[in-house]
Amino acid sequence: MNNSYTDKEWSELTHAYGSAEDVPALLAQLNAADKQTREDAFSELFGNIWHQGTVYPATVKALSELITLLKSPDCKDRDSVTILVASIADGEGYYHVHSRLIHYERATNAH
Repeated sequence: MNNSYTDKEWSELTHAYGSAEDVPALLAQLNAADKQTREDAFSELFGNIWHQGTVYPATVKALSELITLLKSPDCKDRDSVTILVASIADGEGYYHVHSRLIHYERATNAH
């Protein structure tokens, strides 16, 4: 995979569990020779960059890497990559999903 982002850039991005510094390694594992390694990486990415339908700033950066992998003739698990990309496309942004909570917290803290 073409990791066009530095570790610092990834660590400044967030996903469902905080810093996205783990994402580059997970993206690289999506094309590992070992099937279990690929499955574990997909599971982690579904949990952190597409968490229950919510997408995050790190998701945007990861998407370009996923599309690059999907286009590659060497992609080892095209079906799973396609499912992850489609899920991301159907996801909703963090603010949209949590807007009521964010508005409530702002109103509560204003008093």
